[in-house]
Amino acid sequence: MSKFQGFEFDESHIVDYDDLICHNHQWMIVDVSTNGCICIVGAGNEQDAFDEACDGDKLDKYQIPESDVTDDNCEDYIALGNASEWFDLSEIRCIKLPAVTMSYCASFDKQHGKSFAKHADDECQQCGCLIDECDCGR
Repeated sequence: MSKFQGFEFDESHIVDYDDLICHNHQWMIVDVSTNGCICIVGAGNEQDAFDEACDGDKLDKYQIPESDVTDDNCEDYIALGNASEWFDLSEIRCIKLPAVTMSYCASFDKQHGKSFAKHADDECQQCGCLIDECDCGR
């Protein structure tokens, strides 16, 4: 279990792993009333992060019926996702996570305890940079 700003999370919180690694920004969506992590998403900005969480069915319990949204209270809710469904996110926060700098290959090598680097364009096991640019001495 990993922890960031007091919120615990693991791999099961990731909405779409492929989407997570292709974005420059990763976001943790949390419920401050329960102090719990709802999900982790990759998105370009906070609004897109909420949309990804919605489309990944992670915000279903915060959805409200469209009939409950009126001109008087529509500012209290937000329409999210491809279907523009209404949600009450009054207790929900979106926290930008720090960048994860380790590449897939470096992570693979670290997890499996050995490097398969044989060419100058392969990655260093120690620091993850390209072998022909490596300064770490490996």
